[in-house]
Amino acid sequence: MKHLKLLFIAIYLFNLNGYGQTVSNKTDTQKVKVIGHAHMDPVYRWRWNEIETREIYKTFSDVLNTLDKYPELHFAQSYLLYYSTIQKRFPALFEEVKHSINNKRWSVVGGQWVEPDETLSSGESLIRQFFSANRTADYMNQDIEMCIYLDNTGEYGFTINEGILTMSVVRGARDMDPRMDEGKHSFPLEKSFFNIKSDHIIISSLKTKQDAYELNPLILRIVETEGRDEDVSVQLPYNAVSVTECNHLEHAIEPRSEIKIQEKQFSFKMGHDQIRTFMIEF
Repeated sequence: MKHLKLLFIAIYLFNLNGYGQTVSNKTDTQKVKVIGHAHMDPVYRWRWNEIETREIYKTFSDVLNTLDKYPELHFAQSYLLYYSTIQKRFPALFEEVKHSINNKRWSVVGGQWVEPDETLSSGESLIRQFFSANRTADYMNQDIEMCIYLDNTGEYGFTINEGILTMSVVRGARDMDPRMDEGKHSFPLEKSFFNIKSDHIIISSLKTKQDAYELNPLILRIVETEGRDEDVSVQLPYNAVSVTECNHLEHAIEPRSEIKIQEKQFSFKMGHDQIRTFMIEF
């Protein structure tokens, strides 16, 4: 399994009656409870087909075996996407997980569908995360009390506008500048592959198409941040063969406004508070 790490959540329970008192004959004690958790990123370093067909099954199977081996161990797994996946693909394994949940050995935490970006997401987007998760819990026919568990908040959030790079990096995966989240970082516009000249419309993500192993087509997500309409031009590194509007699952949809393709750019009308996704083929 790819670099799967079993993380631990350490919860310190203080003896409040003795806290802050001077040391006498009373000995202050602390208890540490350790809860197992498997951190899997469904759409970050791994492709979804790897997670869906291999990683979730192997992780959950290993956890069930570990729970059998250590009766005192408790496990907490976040995000309802994983439960919905095994319910559909591995129903026998899903029943074993439900059995552990009913026996209070396995807790469902997170309250959200996946680990969403919480730096640039709109309030409506975050609310949908909770609605989708709770609806899935209902389908599981489980009386689940989920806590909010936010473990990937704002680590790599960034925006680029008119040559100014704004970052909200809390920590990085490899040797990042510890002060890179302070101040403004600029670079020449001619060095940018994609650009929007706007003070309130941003490119929030650029990625390859889901399950694609080529760099063409690319997925570009654009966000309006201040509740204003505007005619937008997106500068491209090459001439585009086609620009197709998609939903967040990267399925083609009818464009919400006319898309005009020109030399090394495409333009459209962006509505207020919109989040729009485009598939660009070069």
